[in-house]
Amino acid sequence: MRLVITGIGVLSSAGIGKEAFRSSLFSDACAPPSRVGRFTREISGFEVKGLDFESRFEDRRFRRASLTTKFALVSAKEALAGAGLGGSPGCLDGLSAGVASGVTHGSLAYSCDFHRAIVTEGGSSASPALFSDSVLNASTGSISLAFSARGPAHTLIGGSTVGLQAIGLGAGLVRSGAVRVCIISCAEVMEEISSQAYARFYGLKKSQGQEAGFVAGEGAGALVIESLEDAIARGARPIAEIAGWGFRTAGPAGDGLAGAVATALKMSGVDRNEVRHIISGASGGPSDIEEAQGLGRVIAHAAKVASLKGYIGEGFGAASIMSSIVGALSLAMGEFPKDSGYVIGRPCWSWAGDEASGSPENCLITACGPTKEAGALILRKV
Repeated sequence: MRLVITGIGVLSSAGIGKEAFRSSLFSDACAPPSRVGRFTREISGFEVKGLDFESRFEDRRFRRASLTTKFALVSAKEALAGAGLGGSPGCLDGLSAGVASGVTHGSLAYSCDFHRAIVTEGGSSASPALFSDSVLNASTGSISLAFSARGPAHTLIGGSTVGLQAIGLGAGLVRSGAVRVCIISCAEVMEEISSQAYARFYGLKKSQGQEAGFVAGEGAGALVIESLEDAIARGARPIAEIAGWGFRTAGPAGDGLAGAVATALKMSGVDRNEVRHIISGASGGPSDIEEAQGLGRVIAHAAKVASLKGYIGEGFGAASIMSSIVGALSLAMGEFPKDSGYVIGRPCWSWAGDEASGSPENCLITACGPTKEAGALILRKV
């Protein structure tokens, strides 16, 4: 069974909606968005601005949802509409559809407010309005409810690789026949508590003489995955094929990603020498170097490498799914995005260069995290 992406939705500091996002990354006339300082004085980042949720999402049941859930709903709606499935409330009713989401922090502000009231005022003060979004699977449940996706609904929790893991899980659900259509979603909001925590953590690293490399980011991405056969039967236009994926949870520096890439290449049937376009999404600091080292052990030839960090910052799972979206757009458009100017592990990328020319036929997307987790995804032109 060939698995394809038929719908894309995205919400980021580089643009709200697929067209605005694509323009920022592929047009020479568009510069990367400016960083803003709403997080903390110690750490700035890339903020999603200008979202009018009620004008973009007509289902009023979610008007009081957390910003994380709103991000997920808006991007999922766009992906479903792009896949020709409507995108309106209940549009998946009667269709075998599931949801696979990746989460790093969830709605921290809602969680803190909900539990603070219980601790300070007692259990009777628990707010029903806050509870639904205080749990990590809030956005998964909201997507299922909003669009009537009555199949399996899974939430994966992790760091930078969790977006790629959600894609692998959703693709597996479709391949196994558990669902005909799967929505993949990752949303991330950098709130005050998380930005302060990272500011302190990376401030400590800097005081110890280590390079932090952390740039806060937020946003959401969504994909619709189905079989090529079903897409053709529906009259949907496939954007890219999901050819292979691989993951490692721990290992020595660089080894985890090398193993994940090797697994993805084997599953896809793509020879490593055929990989000429790479989108890298390291999570900052030592992980940047480890990602370069891991790729260097597998890809020994010239390749074009792009990083989105200069456009969207570090959005954890949302960043890795947005990297996948850029890979899919690259294959559909026949061109690779301009680089953001942020080169991860600069000394380690000596093998990467502009010698890789021509329209991309496949694209490797990678992500590494600070606890040695690694993920790789191979997308192929349809």
